[in-house]
Amino acid sequence: MKFYKRFVGDFQAKTGHLSLAEVGAYDRLLDHCYSTEQPLPGDLDACCRIARAMSKEERKAVESVLCEFFTVTDAGYTQGRVLEMLAEAQPKIEANKANGKLGGRPKKKPIETQEKPSGFLNQTQVESESEPNENLSQSQITTPSLRSGVGRASRLPSPFVLPEPWAEWARQERPDLDPVRVAEKFADYWHSKPGKAGTKLDWQATWRNWVRDEKQQRQPAAQQSFAAQDQRRVEERASELAPGVARRSTPVHVEETRNVVALGSR
Repeated sequence: MKFYKRFVGDFQAKTGHLSLAEVGAYDRLLDHCYSTEQPLPGDLDACCRIARAMSKEERKAVESVLCEFFTVTDAGYTQGRVLEMLAEAQPKIEANKANGKLGGRPKKKPIETQEKPSGFLNQTQVESESEPNENLSQSQITTPSLRSGVGRASRLPSPFVLPEPWAEWARQERPDLDPVRVAEKFADYWHSKPGKAGTKLDWQATWRNWVRDEKQQRQPAAQQSFAAQDQRRVEERASELAPGVARRSTPVHVEETRNVVALGSR
């Protein structure tokens, strides 16, 4: 046996009164019984050699252990607990010997990758089909199509690159929009959609509807502030030269106010 059960609680309870030399001798004698699956020799000198007891004190420890824990028989020194453990492990020992003669443990059956009768693929097939082939060149790896197959929805490719025909259509349909900025917003929105909500049958049609529904892009804030300042300065100048103009109920346009300023300056 290359392994045997050792119950620490029981061992300490039975050997708590032994000295260090006696515990060491007992351990080595037990290991010999289990490893050889045979009783200890009936000769004290032979047992001392097994326990590596050289000094007088060590030999006395071996003799004390043999007298307390082992029984002398015609075959040698035996112990009831050792015999029980060997009998319990014997079926497994014989099975291991038989397997060794056959070349070791039987080989595991290869994982089947055939299609199941239900029509569903095994997990091995799904993983192999989902993983890209490392032997393929970069040119052989195709990117997802923007138009899904018939009756099958798909997600927007990531990263999303706006096709030039789509951008040209957006410029003609909505000249007030910047197709690049709209495409960024379009991609961020659909990439953030989880599960089925982020799939479409025709992404080109989805893009056209998105562009049609897109709100008019506002003028940058810096340009708006400059125009407002220009309007305010012109109106202040006009009120100084022609007070009546500033009190009109209708809004005063910049061009009209500039004409009034020009007349007043003459």
